[in-house]
Order: sequence, then C-alpha cells, then structure tokens
Amino acid sequence: MSRLEPEKLSVEFREGVTKREPIMPRRYTLTHSDITAELFLTIGSTYAFDQINPMRDEVLGEWILNGENYIYMAYVYVDGGGPYNPATATIRNQVFRRELPLALEAIRYGDRQFFNVHPKLDNAPLIISFMSSDPQFNKRENWGTFSDYTIRISSSKKTDCISLAEVELKTEMRSLWEEHVAWTRMTIISLTFDLPDVDEVITRLLQNAEDMGDALRPLYGDQIGDRFAELIKEHLLIAADLVNAAIAGDAEAATEAERKWYANADEISLFMSKINPYLSEEEFRNMFYTHLDLTKSEAVAMINMEYEKDIQIYDEIEEQALGMSDAITDAIVKQFPQTFRM
Repeated sequence: MSRLEPEKLSVEFREGVTKREPIMPRRYTLTHSDITAELFLTIGSTYAFDQINPMRDEVLGEWILNGENYIYMAYVYVDGGGPYNPATATIRNQVFRRELPLALEAIRYGDRQFFNVHPKLDNAPLIISFMSSDPQFNKRENWGTFSDYTIRISSSKKTDCISLAEVELKTEMRSLWEEHVAWTRMTIISLTFDLPDVDEVITRLLQNAEDMGDALRPLYGDQIGDRFAELIKEHLLIAADLVNAAIAGDAEAATEAERKWYANADEISLFMSKINPYLSEEEFRNMFYTHLDLTKSEAVAMINMEYEKDIQIYDEIEEQALGMSDAITDAIVKQFPQTFRM
C-alpha cells in the first residue's frame, strides 16, 4: 500500500464549509493524477462534480447521522464510467481496495483542523460503499475509523516528536497574539494622531477578542469562549480609554483607567488558571502585567513623539506576547494530551 506524502496533496475548501465547520453537510471529493501521483481533495457542502473524470476514479464521502451518532460514508464506483465490463470491474475493485487506505489518509490529513475541533469523529465508524451492478462487487463494508488512518509529523528521535495538532495550535495562538499587539499599536497611532480610520481600526482590534474566544471554544465550550472574548475586549477598550486620557492630559482619568486595566488583568489571570490547571495564576498575572507595562510605555513614547524608543518597545512587546502565547499553548497541550500528543 502507498503511504501519503503530504506535499502531494492539494486541498480546496468550497462555499458552505470552513476548515472547522459544519459536520453536516460536509462532502469530500478526492481525485488524483495518474501522471504526477498528486491527490486533490475538495471539501464543500456539495460534491465537486467538476473535478470528476469520465473514468469515475474518485472517492466520495460525507458525514451522516445514524440515530444520535455520526458515521462517515464513502462511495467508490467499481464499474467505472462506461458500460459494465466484468474484467474492468475486477481490476478496478482490486485497485480501489489497494489504494483506499491512502485515500482515507489523505482525507483525514487534508481535513485535520476539522478533526481537531471534533475529535470524537476520529472514532466514528467508517463505511465504504463499493457500488457496482455486479452483486459480487456491490458491497458495503466497515473499514474501521479515521483514527486508523492518521499520519503524524515526527522526527527520528521520539523525544523530539511534536504532533501536527500541536503545531497548528501553536501557530494559531501566535498569530492571534501577533494580531493583538499589532492592532493595539495601530489603534495607539490612530488615536494619537487623530487619524480618520480610528473607528475602523478599533473595530478590527475588537475582532481580535472574538477570535481569541473562538480559539478556546472547540476545547472548552461556548461559555468559556464567550467569557474569554469578553475579558479580552474589556482589556482592549480600557487600553483605548487610557490612551485617550493620556492624550488629553487628564491625569485623573488616566489613573482610573490604569486601575481598571490591571484589575482586568487580574480577572484574566484568575480565569485562565481556573480553566487550565497548568497555568499558574501568579505566573500568568506577571506575564500580563509585563504586557500592560510595555504597552503603556509604547503609548507614552508615541504621544511624546519618541519614535525610535517607541519602535524598540514594540519589538519587546512582540517578543513578550509570543512568549505568553506559547505558555498558553503548552498548558493546553498538557491539559488535552489525547488531542495533541503523539
């Protein structure tokens, strides 16, 4: 049996689905090139009939409900696209059976973010429907579960192994915190210089809070995702109030905003330590306080037109935020080893 080479797999997500949702309707069309051995996976709310060749070599699949449980149904056309020929059907039946494990690996790998969000589907029954006008080939069989067709990224030393799910989580968290500090900086600039884009920039900044909540939602549920988004939104709005007070020279308002800012940091630290036992409240608070201190210094430098200093501080902010992001990732991986460990 051939094994999947990820670099030879191309994946396209079409209208009606994302990399995470929905479970239904979610349909898969897997085709291939006989010349290059490349695989092409299209995921959408309908099958990609425009990708199917006249030979009907594709593998189709979809999630369906069987009572209260999901099963994955895959379909292959043993007879092919032309008139039925017993010799051709015999060969195609053998080829499908030989190559199906590769096809299932490609589907599982190509939609890996979806499986990370819905880990129970890795253990859903995987049913293959061999479709033929000949009763000897027309069969429906259980081929295990997608957990049997999972490939992993690993190094030659087991101690250096890191799962693909962990890589993707770390990448997503880093991206969110990069956006967090970048849009905070752009907000400081727009407020300081009274730019006409200030409302749009703040709107985009607040979207970061929603995105951060969404990142926790698959593992912790909607209630925790919503609360985290709410806390981060408060953090960002208070920061804007603090900058406005500093620009106006209103020391009393700035002091009050700063008090609320650090109180919000305390709430965030307590919240994170409660949902994840691998995050120390004290350590996370210290990290978040550093984040606030640096952001405040960045704003002051910008307001005072100390641009070189402001840029140097932003470099520190970026590095510190990535460290905070990695701490969150490490704690999540420890809390959910069944999802992220090899």
